Amino acid sequence: MATERPHNPDVLQSPEELLDDTGDIHFVPAPCQTGCPIGTDAPSYIALIWEDRLEEAFEAITATNPFSSSCARICAAPCETVCRRAESDGPIA
Repeated sequence: MATERPHNPDVLQSPEELLDDTGDIHFVPAPCQTGCPIGTDAPSYIALIWEDRLEEAFEAITATNPFSSSCARICAAPCETVCRRAESDGPIA
């Protein structure tokens, strides 16, 4: 069930800002991904977990870090300090 999400100009880029000069959309990493020292794609794996696609979520996590289980135990969670949701309902990683 898809829901329409309102555009928040303070946090998100507008669709027009995501287009490059040729009109093609370009990838803009989430703040949590750039805040992570190894670049873990947290938005992707969280979305996959939400959709109960657990094997794909595991693949998304291990794509940038084959030792993710070990790192998770000692991670200081720098992604949480830059999370877009920090001011609304708290980081979710």
